[in-house]
Order: sequence, then structure tokens, then C-alpha cells
Amino acid sequence: MVLLVTVGGNHQPIVRAIETIKPEFVVFLCSHDLGTTKGSYEQVVGKGNVLRSSPGKAPDLPNIVVLTELPEGHYKVVTMPPDDFELCYAAIRKEVAFVKKEYPRGRICADYTGGTKTMSAALVTVAVDDPEIQLLVTVGDRRDLEKVADRTEHTTAAPTARVRTQRILDSVDQRLTVYDYDGAEAILREAVAGLQTDNAQRVRGAIHFCQGLKEWDKFQYARAYDSLKPYGRYLKQIAVLGYLQSEQGSRSYTAVEDLLHNAERRYCQERYDDAVARVYRSLELLVQVWLQERYGIHTSDVDVSKVPSEARPFMELHREAREDTVKLGLMAAWDLLQFFPDDALGRWYEGRRNVFLDFLQHRNLSKLAHGDRPVDKMTYLRSARPVIEMCREVLGKIPSWTGKRVGRLEQLPNRLPDELKQLW
Repeated sequence: MVLLVTVGGNHQPIVRAIETIKPEFVVFLCSHDLGTTKGSYEQVVGKGNVLRSSPGKAPDLPNIVVLTELPEGHYKVVTMPPDDFELCYAAIRKEVAFVKKEYPRGRICADYTGGTKTMSAALVTVAVDDPEIQLLVTVGDRRDLEKVADRTEHTTAAPTARVRTQRILDSVDQRLTVYDYDGAEAILREAVAGLQTDNAQRVRGAIHFCQGLKEWDKFQYARAYDSLKPYGRYLKQIAVLGYLQSEQGSRSYTAVEDLLHNAERRYCQERYDDAVARVYRSLELLVQVWLQERYGIHTSDVDVSKVPSEARPFMELHREAREDTVKLGLMAAWDLLQFFPDDALGRWYEGRRNVFLDFLQHRNLSKLAHGDRPVDKMTYLRSARPVIEMCREVLGKIPSWTGKRVGRLEQLPNRLPDELKQLW
């Protein structure tokens, strides 16, 4: 066991802590000299009598190392500015790293009873940030507001579970705000390592929830469904997810909306190239589903007999000689609609073709397409967002155009359900 302890003020709580837990190694966190005033390191390694057995008396006791009979090489004295929180925090973090390197299997305890308020606050903050550190405090009977009565001190664990839990939840919320499910899951998994078995078991519900959303975010619908099904009462989209994992659902108007939501999540993460790639696929899938459901046409291998005769010369422009098949890219698929008389989507498209072309120009110049120009925020807002709005307009009109109900999908959650937070 390794003990980190702040030094300053009454030495007796420090002596009691060392005598109680019997650490293998002690890191004394002391104040440095301020002008002519010696730092608290004098209490640890000062020569002669440097400690007082009671207030008001002249020093009549040797230093803490002598009182606790710590062998040479089993302690370390670190000094720091006593009233600079940031420097104290940095110094203590450095010592924690040292301890973990030198004692990789050692248990680490931190007693913040002594020292200045700033030093104690810094040690507490470091300890709360690190689930591998057990926070200790030495307490005793108080007969006044100045100090604990001598020889009543005892060292005990300071409860930190709720504080650590709240800090973890705050970190998870920050990641989920931008739909970083992978990051939220990683924070929770790291937290589990520092929790007792019962608490760890409860946290796994939140882990599985984030894991399922991460899989959904990667279009791994079957895996997502397996992870999220037990938590369906917290997720109104669970029924839609069950549909998306089917072959029919993966090529449906619902899948188009899922892509649009995915693009918006990438925008929230400032991954604009990724967002544009998903908008492109949304636009492509939308017309593919329409052609397949309305006319039985598959754009990867067009049955020319199913298109109007006026469109067949246009089809031949897209025939691949090697495979002798007609394959339609995004714009060709949309342009084909105009050959079908009274096609509702084709009529809608007529006045919006230039918007599509503007979007495609920016997409084609991006690094994830054919160019070398990264998409920035303004390019996304000017070219991609209008296309998202138009796709949603179409999805809203399809029921009136076709008489077919389209299952709508809400954006995925960007926070843990309150019920899962209460499991902590």
C-alpha cells in the first residue's frame, strides 16, 4: 500500500494514519518555503525537535519520519506552493503517476487531513478523478472549533462513490450530447473497473445502452437490436430498429430517414465530410426505393423493359459493356423519373434538380468522393442541409402520393434515460 498525505498543521493525524494503515511507501505532500518561513516539509524531515506535543509548547518531538519509524527509501518528500491549486494539482498528479509506475500492483490511499486548504482540495480532486485511489480522512472528537482532541484521532475511508458517479455521469452526458456513443461507452467501461461488484453490475445497463446506440450509429442493426431490446421501454425507436434489421427495412424509406439522422449526428461532431457522404447515400436510396416499389426497377441492374420506350436511348447511355447491364447512378436514377408520365416524385424533382447538382458538385470535390477539398461547416449548411430538408419533405408526401404509410423515425437519444441513471 502507498499513502499520499498532505502535511501541515497538527502532525498527529498524519502519524495516526501511518500507524493505522502501515503503508509500504509514503509520499509526503508539503508546502515549500515562503520567505523566511519554512515549509511543512520541516515536520517530516527537520533536524532535532520540530513538532509540538501540544499547542503553545516549544517543539519537543522529532519529525514524523522518526515518530513513525519509516525506513530510509520508504518515503518521499514533495514540496509545492501551498496556495496555488493548479500547481498543487499538477504536482500531486505527477506523484500519482510515479507511484503507479513504481508500485504497479500497490493499493493507493490519499489522506487529505493535513496541509493547507488548497493542498487538501487538490489531493481530493486528484483522488476523486482516479477510481484507483482510496480517499482517507483522519477524524476525531471535536471539543472546540480549532482542532480535534489529541489521541482521539482515527483514520477512515472518505465516501466518494456518489461524487465519482456524478462526475462519471457528467462526462458521459458530455459525450452523448454530440452522439459520441463510443466515447460514452468507454467512460462507463473504465468506471466499472473501479467499482465494487454490485455497483458494476448496475452500471452495465448503461454500458449496454450506449453499446447498442453505437452499433446503430454504425448501421449494425442486428447487433444494436440485441443490445437495446432489454431496454426497449426507454427507447421508443426500438420497434423501428426491429424493422431496419430486416432485409426489407434496410432498403426502405425508414432507412432513408435513418441515414438523414446519421448525417445530422456527424454534423454535431463536426465531421462534415462524413455527414455529406451520408446525405448523398440518403438521396440515392430515396430514389432507389421509389423506383423499386413503384416500377420494380433496380438501379444496379435495370430491366429496360420496365421503363417507358422514350427512356430506352437514355438507358443505353448507362449500359456497361463488360457486364451488359444498365446501371444508374444517383442523378441518372432521378432523371429517369421524368420519363414516367404523372410520376409524383418526378414532378417534385423537376424544380429542384439544380439544388441536387450544387450539392453533388461539393460532394464530388470532397476527400471522401473524388476530390481533395475537405467539407467545412458553411459548405455543409449551404449545400447538404437543404437536401436533407428536401428529403424529409418527400418522406412526408409519400403517404399522400402512394397511399402507403411510412414509418417515421426520431433522432437517436443524446442522453442516458433517467431510469438508467437511477441504477447508480
